[in-house]
Amino acid sequence: MKKAKSILALLMAFVMLMSFAVTGSAATVAEESEDNGTAKTADAFGFGTEIKGVLDKSTDTDWYSFTPDASGLAYVNLKHDEIADANKDLAYFEATIYDATAATNESAAKILATFRSTGAQKTSASPSFAIDKGVTYFIKVTMGTIHSETLSYSLIASIESGALTEKEPNNIAAKATPLELSTRGNAKIYYGSISVPENAQAEDDVDWYRIVPSAKGVVYVYLYNGTIPADFKATLYSHYEKANGVLDEKVVTTVEIDSNKTDAMSVAIGVDAKEYMLKIEGLNECVGGYKTRVFFEAASDAEAEYNNTEEKANEFTVGKAVRGTISHDTDVDCFKFKAVGEDNVGFKISLGSAASDVKVAGSWYISVKDAATKETVSEIYKDVVNAGKAVEFTTEKLVAGRYYYVTVEKGGTLTTDIYKLSVTKIEPKPDDGNNNNGDFFAQIKAYWAEFWKNFEGWFEQINIIGIVKDLLPGIVNAMPELFAFIFNLFG
Repeated sequence: MKKAKSILALLMAFVMLMSFAVTGSAATVAEESEDNGTAKTADAFGFGTEIKGVLDKSTDTDWYSFTPDASGLAYVNLKHDEIADANKDLAYFEATIYDATAATNESAAKILATFRSTGAQKTSASPSFAIDKGVTYFIKVTMGTIHSETLSYSLIASIESGALTEKEPNNIAAKATPLELSTRGNAKIYYGSISVPENAQAEDDVDWYRIVPSAKGVVYVYLYNGTIPADFKATLYSHYEKANGVLDEKVVTTVEIDSNKTDAMSVAIGVDAKEYMLKIEGLNECVGGYKTRVFFEAASDAEAEYNNTEEKANEFTVGKAVRGTISHDTDVDCFKFKAVGEDNVGFKISLGSAASDVKVAGSWYISVKDAATKETVSEIYKDVVNAGKAVEFTTEKLVAGRYYYVTVEKGGTLTTDIYKLSVTKIEPKPDDGNNNNGDFFAQIKAYWAEFWKNFEGWFEQINIIGIVKDLLPGIVNAMPELFAFIFNLFG
């Protein structure tokens, strides 16, 4: 008997425990508090948790707010019981999601999403909208086209499971978030935020991403402002020291955006099939959300950063062009090629051309150096006024089988920062055995062509026609005095 009573007592205790658990669980569902009829008196609820509300008359308006703990894409679900005899085509609920401006000015607040729910739907979801970590958003719920005396509902704000976001902590390179590259027709946009804990500095939070191109090609770094515009900077590095997470300072390119811009894009950057790191930070003590993506396109003729030194020079083949970019003021691109053919053969260096799909303009400096002796073989500073023309010059005669460096950098201000570089062998003209002067005259012709090409650029640069036009009136006015002087001299 005692044993039976003990078992009964245990069962009663278990039932009471389960009842308490169910009651406690139910209590976690928040409910609206009246009056929540304005954004200033909105009921705050946890992101990812449920809150219940009631519309008790046609003019009733309920406001809610939530503050996400991560950036990304979000949506709001509105749930309600099926309304008896409801018209399935008409809205019984209308919901609108606003940005943080609603806290101070409802009429000026930006609408992020709107949606409706019919009587027969039970659950309706809003369109997805971008959210930033730590920013407060607002939801307004009203009756729809059909008014009822009392309508009960609940709301849940959730993050899209498929959205691409930074993965905290990623404030050092060793813990970088893997970033999937965008390709044509397949954009991969990542949502992130620069947030500052209490008693910390804005520069204390940075976000690192890791990208690994599948092949040689070019990338473009995109940076977008979040729902509250701020100042951000993205820096692409060629690699970092994996052992301790300390960055090896090899800047490839930078992109900056301020609160007056919605987006910014880098120049085309040549990359190799290896690891690169992307760092995003706030500028001017700015915090907030941002979006970023890195577009990749395979290109076998692209330079591969980092190639700013001769030790990191990209090798390419004589007769084939390579594309490059001067991505910032101190960027230098180094290449190397092996001289082919016989000894004492000259080569032509071309940076863009009228026939090329890449035009160059601005001031350039190009040099050719013997990799073995480190002696400069040829060099040129060239101002390209007309973007349809090329920077071209010939080298001294080179040693067959030896490597030579070609360095491209800014010689001043660049109008275009993308170029196409090529090195071609100058084939000697065949000697017919009868005219020994043939090669001599050919050389004279080549030298004259080179002189005229340089003179033409100088002619364009100093605007000789404009100078003559300015001096012409003075020359005409001085003619009588000049003739009088000559007459007196010989008279």
